[in-house]
Amino acid sequence: MKVNIDWNKFDGQLYKPLENMEIPDYNPGTISYDDFWDDQDHKCLTGFKPRNFMPKITGVHYFYLNMCNIELMVPGATRKTMGSPFYRELDRTLYNELDDAKNSHGLIVGKPRRVGLSWYGASACYYELLFYRGNKLGVAAGQDDKAQDFYEKVKYLIENVREEYRSSVSTKNSDEIRLSYKHTENKQEKEGGLQSSMYMKTMYAKPTGFEGKSLSMVVFEEAGLFEDIIAAYKSTEPCFKDGANQFGTPLIYGTGGEIDKGSKGYKIMWNNPEKYNLKKIFVSSTDFYPGDNIPDEKTGKKISFFDFKTGRTNKKAALDYIIKERQEKEGSEGYVKHIQSYPVKESDIFIKNSGGLLNRKKLNAQKNNLDNCPYPKTIGRLEWETNDSQTKSLVSRAKNLKEIDKVHFNRGSKIKFVEDNDLGTINKILDPIDHSRLPFNPDIIGTDSYDDDVAEGTGSLGASIVYRLFSGPNKEYDLPIAYILDRGSSDNDDEFYSNTFRLAVYYDSEMLLEHTKISIKNYFLDINGEKHLKARPDLGEHGYNSRAVNQYGLKMPNQYAFNFATRLLKAEVNQNWNNIWFEEILDHLIEFGENNSDLGSAYAMCMFYKLEMFGEISDGIEDSHDDGDVINDMGTWVIENGEYKFVTYGQAYQGDDHNDFSSKESIFDPEYDLVGEEKRKYLESQTAAVNKVKKEREEVLERYGNDIFAFTIEEHKRNINNN
Repeated sequence: MKVNIDWNKFDGQLYKPLENMEIPDYNPGTISYDDFWDDQDHKCLTGFKPRNFMPKITGVHYFYLNMCNIELMVPGATRKTMGSPFYRELDRTLYNELDDAKNSHGLIVGKPRRVGLSWYGASACYYELLFYRGNKLGVAAGQDDKAQDFYEKVKYLIENVREEYRSSVSTKNSDEIRLSYKHTENKQEKEGGLQSSMYMKTMYAKPTGFEGKSLSMVVFEEAGLFEDIIAAYKSTEPCFKDGANQFGTPLIYGTGGEIDKGSKGYKIMWNNPEKYNLKKIFVSSTDFYPGDNIPDEKTGKKISFFDFKTGRTNKKAALDYIIKERQEKEGSEGYVKHIQSYPVKESDIFIKNSGGLLNRKKLNAQKNNLDNCPYPKTIGRLEWETNDSQTKSLVSRAKNLKEIDKVHFNRGSKIKFVEDNDLGTINKILDPIDHSRLPFNPDIIGTDSYDDDVAEGTGSLGASIVYRLFSGPNKEYDLPIAYILDRGSSDNDDEFYSNTFRLAVYYDSEMLLEHTKISIKNYFLDINGEKHLKARPDLGEHGYNSRAVNQYGLKMPNQYAFNFATRLLKAEVNQNWNNIWFEEILDHLIEFGENNSDLGSAYAMCMFYKLEMFGEISDGIEDSHDDGDVINDMGTWVIENGEYKFVTYGQAYQGDDHNDFSSKESIFDPEYDLVGEEKRKYLESQTAAVNKVKKEREEVLERYGNDIFAFTIEEHKRNINNN
């Protein structure tokens, strides 16, 4: 039932009778003493309601306000001291949500910085330890320092609780807190007391759960800092859930400004809370915004945002102040940080402050605008379709994806898009268009692939982006319309290679790739799909200096190429940032130049492709003609740490951890770059060379046998005679 509150008569101090009334001077052990503290126990277990027009608070909230001490800033103070928590409407809401969630669902909370919710979580954990004998709970943190901070708060509560509620502590370290004591009975050491425990675990790099434990509560502290919050949550789920029956309560925090590597997983959970049996709670900065004697520009009077009597924040005044501060920081590095730290809407907590070389302000602004996307966003799979029985028969005998793609492609099968939110890896907003009457195909593809053979699902991801160019008046253009971000195993059954090929067929496009990534190029060629490979673009007139002669792809092994790509992306973001409607692409563009940015690299390939077709996009881009040493741009393939890599001589001579090459190879790799008749002749010459070496080896063995020393001495004598 909703309570009508007269805020003029409201007094938050009434929720703290033990702090604001005289406690009777009862002696321990007397009936009066026991009755009084039994009544306090009852309030801690069932809750408390001071007046008819004031709402009831939960038991844990009563315990927090009356029995606990925390570090806080009292009115008029200049530094924090230990004191009894003051009443806040925000806390009442959160404790009520936690009470409603018990044994039925969990909570995922998005919050500002410095809003005091760690004390809320720590007090809830301590309450569970103290009031339920034998209870067990867990705290999972995204980073070690966050786990330590939470542990320190729980320890602070234990050490500074009212004397009547103190309990023996047998274990107190950063891994476990246990309320119990040891005693000897019949010469046997036994454990007494509450025997309840709280376990703490850092899950930044290894998201494994509290194996084998049954937990009444699991707190995921600063979930945005987890490497993979979804994996951490799923691995811990058996600890508070038995099949479909949930007996424990997960509590997930995420703070604006500290949502970093786990932001993707955290936002997936935030946007789909029902999938994880969670309830979403957003805490705005205006829900609690302390501040005394702030000048009000309109009235000239001094105002205080937080009313200690009612426990409420003047939300309108706080919002005006926050927005004014934000506007003053506009254009500076602190602008985005301010949005994160003082969010006033949900999307603010997912703004990224860190980033690379591109315009974060515009990219973050577009992230906030994604709800206004004018196109339907779909996720799905690309599948071949055919009614030809012979094609179906051939496909049924195919051993891998490459053979399936080859049969379908060479027999003229069509590609269809199948919407699939669970297993789909193709993200798109626009379908292919008929470009038969256009002088060019408006849909181009840029790909950042991989060659290293690793276990599927590990290693760097592959990224492919379909980018739409101008296709006519009143039609959308200059925007990414589809993308893939996935990882296969770089073999003939690689799903990323297959999906990228199918994407090229679906949009009837050519793919531009980085020319040293030979595995995906060979995948296309083996299928006879070279028509979907973009030939090496000619960018000399735009200042891109490259002496490469490879047939397909773009040569990008050096810093010069990266700098050129960066300038193209800067121009693209500055001009078309509001045309990017995919959050993952925006996130990768924000990271470009600072962290691994697969989609950012694929986007750069689209820009090189676009530059060749529409040269005017280079207008205004800073020229950089750094030819450098031609030899430094050359390179070769080497086996390094068990991996096959392309390494330029420039990298080797600059002291990178690569093999020291003693010879200079040609500017291209014939086995990679040559095709058709030229490649056939080259392979024949290589076979002849191999046969010659084999013959020489046989002659050496016939003359010297396996005596390597005899061969070495003979060669040494021959060299002396020649000299």
